[in-house]
Amino acid sequence: MPTGPQYPTPRYSSDLTTEPDGPIINKFRTLELRWPTTVTKRMKDGGGNVAISNTDPERRWELVYTKISQASSNELVLVDQHFEACYGFVLDFIFRHPKTGVVYPGVRYEVFDPPDHGKRVWQQSRKVTLVQWPA
Repeated sequence: MPTGPQYPTPRYSSDLTTEPDGPIINKFRTLELRWPTTVTKRMKDGGGNVAISNTDPERRWELVYTKISQASSNELVLVDQHFEACYGFVLDFIFRHPKTGVVYPGVRYEVFDPPDHGKRVWQQSRKVTLVQWPA
C-alpha cells in the first residue's frame, strides 16, 4: 500500500538531517490510549473477565499550531502540503514523536482543522489530530 511522506515535526536530533524539519508546535498532547477491542465476559457472581483481543491500542496525538505573523504563517504551508500529499485522510505516514523521538508507522489524519480567519490572514492556526490504529 502506498504511504505518504513523513510528518514534518521539529527535528528531534541534529543527527536526523534526512528527516523533514517542521514548524514549531505550540500545543502538543498525547491523548489517552484506547483499546477498541476489549472484551468483557460477565460471570454469574457479578464479576467479570476482561480480555484484550488486540495487543496494540489506538494512539492519538493532538497538535495545535498558532502563528501570528506572515513570516511564521509560511511555516504552516509545510503542514498543509503534507496533508495534500497524503490525499487528505487517505494515505498513512510515519510520525516521529517530537518529545520522545519514537517513530510510529501507519499513522493517519483523524482531524485537520484550518479555521477560517476571514480578513486576518496574518493570524493562522491549525489543529491536527493524528491516529495510529492497531494493525
